[in-house]
Amino acid sequence: MSMNKADKRLLKATNELSRVRNELTAELGKVRMRIVDLKVERQALTSSPLSRQDLEDALRSDLAAAAKQAHSQVAPLLEEARTRPSARVEQIADPALYLPMPSKLSPELLALLLPVDMLMTAISPVLDSLDYFTAGPALPERQQRLAEIDGELATLEPEAAELAEALGVPATTAKPKPPGPKPGDTKGEPYRGHDGHWYQMTFARRQMPGDPNHTTEGFEAQRVPAPVKVKKAA
Repeated sequence: MSMNKADKRLLKATNELSRVRNELTAELGKVRMRIVDLKVERQALTSSPLSRQDLEDALRSDLAAAAKQAHSQVAPLLEEARTRPSARVEQIADPALYLPMPSKLSPELLALLLPVDMLMTAISPVLDSLDYFTAGPALPERQQRLAEIDGELATLEPEAAELAEALGVPATTAKPKPPGPKPGDTKGEPYRGHDGHWYQMTFARRQMPGDPNHTTEGFEAQRVPAPVKVKKAA
């Protein structure tokens, strides 16, 4: 039985709607996958340990900031000595009034009293003893890449929401959560870092220093041997 013109137009329109929906669904899948990849990369960049140089730079910065904080501990004592000159003027022994030091030594006071270079020289052997095998990219590179990721996410996430709304599906797909990665699991291919070494994104779980009840976990860049190139038989 042949279809009349109305039925043919209806079938054509239905097929066209199905084609458009399939294209939108495929595009939504691509956008969502890209969002997931970017978020995984972002997590790796923010959780990978510091390099030797970045750690030293951070320590220098923190020591300088601590020294500034010590000003508030010492300044009132100096001001008290400055505004009570009578004992010194009359040459009466009164050293307690003029000792510009808090009764307890603090890290901030130590940073104020000792030059940063002296402190860094003292702890340099300890820094050298640490294992930087799992260090991630240099901080400036991380910060630049994070800015790029955040910029792309700012575009993709609204795009995904619009596509989902057009398709009449939830903004986020509710799927059974797969088993999480375990320490030692890897993701992606090994890559060469800015320092010339090879790295592999590897899942790791680490205990926070000084807090046995707190651990962090996530993918981090860990150094690996350079891939072996297999020569093709002649």
